Amino acid sequence: MKNILLTVFILISATLKGAVYLPQPDPLIKFTEIAEQHDLTSVNWEVSLKETIKVKNPHTYVNNFRMYEYKASTKDKNSIKYLFGDQTKNDAVKLHYSIIIPEESQNTIELTAVIKGNRWDEDIKKTYLDLSEKMDKTFFSADARSFACLELIDGGTIRDSMIIEPYISSLELEVLDIQYDNVENSTLNKIYYGYTPLWKDFFSIDGAPLNLQIAITELENGDLSYKIGTPILINE
Repeated sequence: MKNILLTVFILISATLKGAVYLPQPDPLIKFTEIAEQHDLTSVNWEVSLKETIKVKNPHTYVNNFRMYEYKASTKDKNSIKYLFGDQTKNDAVKLHYSIIIPEESQNTIELTAVIKGNRWDEDIKKTYLDLSEKMDKTFFSADARSFACLELIDGGTIRDSMIIEPYISSLELEVLDIQYDNVENSTLNKIYYGYTPLWKDFFSIDGAPLNLQIAITELENGDLSYKIGTPILINE
């Protein structure tokens, strides 16, 4: 998915914290259920899991992924990165793992898993849930951070409020700020920043919790893209 303005700034200036709110629905499932209930068109979606893991031998740890298709490896002065992919039961769902071994710390690895697709239906939902459960049990602990994003497309026939309001209501969202983009020739219209009590992870900015973003962007064909992400929108 395309980069969202200010994401880098937020990642640098914010501190990820946790608070326990139970039960916690799966964010992507919640996003898609709201879309279906209000006849909104879901297109691209993506879920990323990230965790820094201590290991005895990082290069030996990489062997745990040899069951998957090896894609590439890159090396620079700071790290070595391995990329693996996996065939899923549904061609519309993609899965890949990246393993980064920092040069400065030879006893840790940075593990990221990404599940994504460009449409949504019941078969894709089942595939996603199966993969998500498998990753949680196999590679990640409860300390892993999860980032979910769903993109909705509108051909210009629906008012912003008809898309935004269902999410504000269903997620019990407190809108903390709305930022308008005044950059010339920018396709980004505005970003909603908010907080929902449905999920535990949040960033604290100036003492205020933030764990949901909605970015509205105008596409080249004139359609509007609504990207909804928690706790922030990221570009994997």
